Amino acid sequence: MTSANGTVDAGVFAVAPPARELLTAVRAEELVLAPARAAVAAASASGTPIHTVRLGGLSFGADAAPVGAAALAALAAGGTLTTVDVADTIAARPEAEALAALAVLVAPLAGLESLRSLDVSDNALGAKGIRSLRAALAGTAGRLTNVAFQNNGLAADAGSLITDFLTLPDGGKECDAAAAASAASKAEEEPSAGGRVSALTELRIHNNLLEDAGMVSLAPLIAASPHLATLRLSSLRVGARGMACVADALARAVAAESGGLASGPGYSRLRVLDLSDNTVGAAGAEALAEGVLAVAPRLEVLNLRDTSLGDLGARRVLVALTAAQELRKEVATNADGEDGDSDKGAAQLGVAGLTQLDLSGNELSPEGARWVAKFLCAAGATLTTLLLDDNELTSAGALKIARALTPDTTPALTSVSMTGNGVGGRGAVALATAAAALPAVTAVGLNENTIAEESLARVRELLSEEVLGDMSDNEEDEDEDEDGEDEGDEDGSDEGTDEEVDALTERLARGVGLGTLVR
Repeated sequence: MTSANGTVDAGVFAVAPPARELLTAVRAEELVLAPARAAVAAASASGTPIHTVRLGGLSFGADAAPVGAAALAALAAGGTLTTVDVADTIAARPEAEALAALAVLVAPLAGLESLRSLDVSDNALGAKGIRSLRAALAGTAGRLTNVAFQNNGLAADAGSLITDFLTLPDGGKECDAAAAASAASKAEEEPSAGGRVSALTELRIHNNLLEDAGMVSLAPLIAASPHLATLRLSSLRVGARGMACVADALARAVAAESGGLASGPGYSRLRVLDLSDNTVGAAGAEALAEGVLAVAPRLEVLNLRDTSLGDLGARRVLVALTAAQELRKEVATNADGEDGDSDKGAAQLGVAGLTQLDLSGNELSPEGARWVAKFLCAAGATLTTLLLDDNELTSAGALKIARALTPDTTPALTSVSMTGNGVGGRGAVALATAAAALPAVTAVGLNENTIAEESLARVRELLSEEVLGDMSDNEEDEDEDEDGEDEGDEDGSDEGTDEEVDALTERLARGVGLGTLVR
């Protein structure tokens, strides 16, 4: 447990002040430096190395930053420090003082051989802050694997700086701290976009104003990071052009990968992809689908909430995800050898399958629901969370999806949500009936719909209050005409979907060298 003063528990040194505090040098000594020195001594005596430092919630100014830096240097001296969290450490300070203080605070990390993870979120950095960090953290680019820039006030001009900060020349040796500091001092120079490599496995950039221009300049970093497993690029005000660059960069990273999953080239290592609250659109979805999603058998979490997919974009994404799940089975079967147990092979390779899918806020109609249903029937076995809130599914769409939710097709599903979809009584009862038959369901979202009182009573009979949750925003005035719409899915209208998946898988096999695994 942490307290107001810094404490160390299981190798984690953290400071948890009761409230945000603008530190003076004296308070920094009391809250951070003295406990850090004590923690180092205790760690040495116990043989438990300090691997993580968290200083978030404290505000370091000009006088407190050197004291915090001394604490960080003491904690890093043992050579075991891998993770540093300095999120929200310069709040309520004038810009010049804040950026100078942050640069001083993290300076002891420059050239630190053990450093792998850095979180500088919730600090008002802008491009100036990125420049100061790049100088302060000289020599870390080839080692950092996990970086977070969330809510940092970044604009388009920060993209190229981040790319330069986190990459090294391809084939070149990692520069020493002095050389990197000299290079970083040329802050106004534009970094080279090509011929660079990155060690990143996790990159989180959220709630900034990068827009298309910033994403274009950030794309070379993504392309240079073939080992990316977690990529969060959410709420960046990026449009179709920027998202096309993201898709292209991820595809280039896949193409650059060698000796990937099961020693086969051309696989994405992505496990988590979050592009929410940007404009992907149908065109971006097409590029993302074939270049990335269809060759991402390890993908577990996909968040495309509020990305303007529409029915066509959703169809492209879902077909690609189906192809990826088929590829996952093939890879796992090949990896397992003679007995051909794909589940066993998948477990050995750490290929769990898609578990979370968020397509909320994409104007999906009952036609889009048809593609969701097809995906669930073909590749929904590993899915635990399905979020379809704030679309235009109506009861017709809810009925299509409900028919696809069975103990055979979605046995692992724990949460399904269709709030704000204009779903009426028939759709709500159908979804509740299907969910009640699933063995693992713990949450069903149906609030903000138009479910009549009688139908809602039936839903409550099927689902406990704990599972159904809040229904206070339901409008009990369902439109019976709309509620009665139900375009059949059992009349052959879905013929060709399987062929579309097969064609995509075969085309990818020829294009990226997967033929030996999918034939």
